[in-house]
Amino acid sequence: MAKRRSKQVQKAKEGVKTSSKVAIPVICAFVAGCILCGGLFLLLGSGASQTASGPQTIDQLLNMPEEKLAKVDIGLMNLICAKGLAGSEDLDIEKCLATLDEWAEFIRKDTEARLPSYFNNPAKYDNSVNFFKMVNLVLMLKEDMGISYNLMNMTNPNFADSREVFIHGPLGGGNHGSCTNLPVLCIAVGRRLGYPLKLVPSAEHFFIRWENPAKEDRFNMEVSCEGTDTLPDEHYRNWPRKLNELDEIHGYYLKSLSPEGELAAFLHFRGDILTAAKKPVQAQLAYAQGYSLMPGTMEHLLNLAATVDRELEKLAKKDFESIGTSVKYTVCPTMDEKDLKNAWVYRYPKSEMFNRPTRQNITHRKN
Repeated sequence: MAKRRSKQVQKAKEGVKTSSKVAIPVICAFVAGCILCGGLFLLLGSGASQTASGPQTIDQLLNMPEEKLAKVDIGLMNLICAKGLAGSEDLDIEKCLATLDEWAEFIRKDTEARLPSYFNNPAKYDNSVNFFKMVNLVLMLKEDMGISYNLMNMTNPNFADSREVFIHGPLGGGNHGSCTNLPVLCIAVGRRLGYPLKLVPSAEHFFIRWENPAKEDRFNMEVSCEGTDTLPDEHYRNWPRKLNELDEIHGYYLKSLSPEGELAAFLHFRGDILTAAKKPVQAQLAYAQGYSLMPGTMEHLLNLAATVDRELEKLAKKDFESIGTSVKYTVCPTMDEKDLKNAWVYRYPKSEMFNRPTRQNITHRKN
């Protein structure tokens, strides 16, 4: 199935052109397809960003009941967590949300115009109108709105600049795309169209999942590449690094995140940037806030433990200078650097994990 879809993605969009005039035979085929597919093409949905009436601070997000947090725009949630960080000095949340609304409406109209091409050859998209919608969404964002994946973020991630991690980077133009902000941006636009999209973590990576349990409709979308791709869960068990036994036991990776899980991830992104900015106390707070949303999640707790341990090492050094006796403080007495490589702060060690395969199954939209 993955190979079929990979080939379909390579062929996707070839020769597709919009037109304000559609021939009668095409209209008939289009209507027939609508009936046969149960009207699925109409499920373009609707959504709008939240305004000043919504949450404005991290504390407000943390204090929201689960049912209310679930209604918060993922884009707004992400941008709130970027406030006050390096690279967000000119952050205008209302402008960013308005841009997401504009892009969603543009993509809605374009998708509606291109639907006849899907019904003319549904096999090209594995007979999935939803797969067609996602291919069109990602390629519209990349080819028409100009967002792009910065390959430098694969081997040399820049945690000194929040634009490389949060969605205001690609929203503001420039080559700021990464595996942390591109999936979130695509999800923010897709949810405005009514698409059931989830953010999914794998080791050192994030991707998108279309997940509609009611209709048993589920597939993954990879956007941190030149075009787009669809890959099975098994791919992410081995890339960008192979999941080990503890990864499987902890059960965090490859699971669709809840709204609480999404907020926890964004708070950990915040902690990463504050760590890079040498602001350990603020980083510890961000990590602790994230862990409070997903208690028991080792992948989140290790970040907090690592930053606390580094602070304890500094205190131990000062105490040694004062009393002349070696002192060892640690919250993880049995944890060494090898163990800490599972922590997000150590998620990019200089190791074999950088020997990642070149992306092959990419696609370009041809007008």
